[in-house]
Amino acid sequence: MNFCYRLEKVGNLCARWRILQEALGIVDADDLALIVRTNQVKMANALIELRVVCLRFLAATLRLPEMHQQSATKAKILLVYFQSLYAKNVEVVDAAHASLKELLANRGEKVACRKISYKVDCGRF
Repeated sequence: MNFCYRLEKVGNLCARWRILQEALGIVDADDLALIVRTNQVKMANALIELRVVCLRFLAATLRLPEMHQQSATKAKILLVYFQSLYAKNVEVVDAAHASLKELLANRGEKVACRKISYKVDCGRF
């Protein structure tokens, strides 16, 4: 998904933005709003798998350079992650936890790199 999202020839910015918004909507929506009455067990299992994939997709989009300027969207994604930590299904909780852990680890590395580069630049004076 990350590969497809980053391709410039796949579609314009509006199409990629729509995919991101759809993934946010799927993860954030209530189960009853997405499950049709017929075949509830199959639909519930498919919904769990879809939510896990959407959580991974959202984590991949947060790593993109274009997302650094989208503070409102980043806040919404993080809100959805924390809501997913309290989901009824263990697979969704595990996916949200793993994605948050990865994002926070990457963020820590970036902060450490900025501090190191700042010290190196300051040492040149």
